[in-house]
Amino acid sequence: MHHMLSYLRSILVQSRMFRMQSYTLVNLMNLYSWPYL
Repeated sequence: MHHMLSYLRSILVQSRMFRMQSYTLVNLMNLYSWPYL
């Protein structure tokens, strides 16, 4: 039971990290494409 909870928590942390990375990536792409628009 405890193992299952820690497993779910690690998945939550990974998804949160991935969301932050994708958000940063989108911001960088917008920053780089801004002069060309």
